[in-house]
Amino acid sequence: LLLSDTTVASVVDGNFVELDHDIRSDKMVMAIPEGENWKDKLEPMGDMCMLGVMAHGAEDPVSGTMTGAMGCFGMQGHYHIAFNIEPEAPNARKMLAKIPLPKGRGPSYMHALAGTPNFVVLIAEPLYLNMPRLLEGAGMGRGGLDTNTDPTIFQIVDRKTGTFRTIETKGFIYGHVVNAYE
Repeated sequence: LLLSDTTVASVVDGNFVELDHDIRSDKMVMAIPEGENWKDKLEPMGDMCMLGVMAHGAEDPVSGTMTGAMGCFGMQGHYHIAFNIEPEAPNARKMLAKIPLPKGRGPSYMHALAGTPNFVVLIAEPLYLNMPRLLEGAGMGRGGLDTNTDPTIFQIVDRKTGTFRTIETKGFIYGHVVNAYE
């Protein structure tokens, strides 16, 4: 299962050679008619959530559980959702935590996340998807992303309870996460 900078998750065939099909929000049926809908209700009515904020989720090497995140905005404000996808149900996300963002702050584009056996760490950098430019067809490197002087927010989620805490620091942009410690 690939989250991969898109508004859908892509399922690859057993040999990892080609894409088998896409899983998309039922809100995306008009824009992406091919594929299947998520078999969950993780996206609240009246809000729009984007998988495209997380290029690389993290897979547990023992259980195969995939952890990812999406950014949401709408009637319930702006927030990130951390979720798990179990290998036996790749078309159903299970909410780990819903993390509200500070007033005026949009969901961050987060290329990757950090994980330990007990925690998932979302690194909400001051990098945002520019939806009007993306809908016009701009690539992420050609106006599809915006940045500013917002702080970077570490959103630390307990894998067992879903409780979270946040730590703010001076804003920075990152790529991949190399390691994480308890």
